[in-house]
Amino acid sequence: MFSNRVIKLVAVLLLLVISVTTVRALTVNELRTQQEDINAQIDELNNLVEQKKNEAVNLENQVEIFDAKIKQLELQIQQTELEIEGLQIQIDDLTDEIARKQRMLEYQKNILD
Repeated sequence: MFSNRVIKLVAVLLLLVISVTTVRALTVNELRTQQEDINAQIDELNNLVEQKKNEAVNLENQVEIFDAKIKQLELQIQQTELEIEGLQIQIDDLTDEIARKQRMLEYQKNILD
């Protein structure tokens, strides 16, 4: 009986060891699968981060281009305003010249009459 009991105990222990080993193997495989999934997610996020960095650089470049265009347009407006001011001075000078010549013609006309 003793040997029969020992054999049963040894058999139960062997089954437990095999069960634990199988469970551990499944657990290790599951952990590896989870790690691979997590690594894949990390890679995807790294790619997304790089993409967003590139987009940010492109946006910064676009903002700089818009700022430069705004400054260029502001300077063109100033240039146009100066041209208008110069033309107004020329118009005033010509108006004065016309008025002076009209007075001169009136004076000469009065002399001839």
